[in-house]
Amino acid sequence: MILEIFLTLPINKSFYYLDRNSSYKKKVIIGDIVEVNFRNKNIIGVVWRIIPKKKFHKEIKEINQSFQHINLGKELIQSLEFMSSYSCNPIPVILKLFLSGLNIKYFGDYKKKQQAINCESVFKKNQKKLSLTQEQQGAIKTIKKSNKGFNVVVLDGVTSSGKTRVYMHAIKDT
Repeated sequence: MILEIFLTLPINKSFYYLDRNSSYKKKVIIGDIVEVNFRNKNIIGVVWRIIPKKKFHKEIKEINQSFQHINLGKELIQSLEFMSSYSCNPIPVILKLFLSGLNIKYFGDYKKKQQAINCESVFKKNQKKLSLTQEQQGAIKTIKKSNKGFNVVVLDGVTSSGKTRVYMHAIKDT
């Protein structure tokens, strides 16, 4: 089975890997997180499509492992596609934002213990509490007040001033 996988790289391209491992309890499905070798580096990606049979003229690498305890699901995949088209950013860039809190080592420990875990517990465990400045807290309050229906809110600030953190807090609260 050939898997089309988006990796968490700033490349607007998907990559193809084989899934020949029959020792999995279940088959890999769309939305599963996998670890692959890309340019001699192990990185994670998400299975985007499954191709039953296709002829390739080059050798295709196999996936290292599948983290089948976590599946992004159809709704999240659709959200990624929407965010990509709406913001004019490639899916892998948006995907990197979604999976930035995922720690493979932590996840691998759970896999060894054969415990089922959900996305929320993996991300919460690896999240660091970041304190907000007074300006950031004020911006979040302003966003909450204007959150009646469809509105556009633009934050202006220098690089590394915490604009993304403000947006992420506002999204989390919403």
